Amino acid sequence: MQSLHLILEDNMKAKIINEETKEVSVAFGSNPPSDYVEMDVEHAYNGYWYVAGYAPEPPKPSKEEILAEKRALRNQYLQDSDKYMLSDFPISSSERNKWKEYRVYLRDFFNDEEIAVNTKLKTFEEYFS
Repeated sequence: MQSLHLILEDNMKAKIINEETKEVSVAFGSNPPSDYVEMDVEHAYNGYWYVAGYAPEPPKPSKEEILAEKRALRNQYLQDSDKYMLSDFPISSSERNKWKEYRVYLRDFFNDEEIAVNTKLKTFEEYFS
């Protein structure tokens, strides 16, 4: 999730509550505390507000999280392509063979997890382009 940058309006003001991290407290409404001022702020992935440009970046996903996401996508691609394996599905034998080849690619994708974690899982169209 990316940070959301906002320019404060008259009814929204902020106060820096942590000089090191530039975290701010934001006040909404027509009567903010007198020590709150207008400033550019951003709402970070962690739910806190920061002076614009100081919000922390979300943590990078772990290897296990990346692989789990890719496995779920691979499983969806396999499920979506099941119909092409049915003998009565109306495609040519050459097209069916392409789908078979693609499904082998999907099944073999995780043979080397170090490669899989850093490689994009291709769609059928991408695989044959």
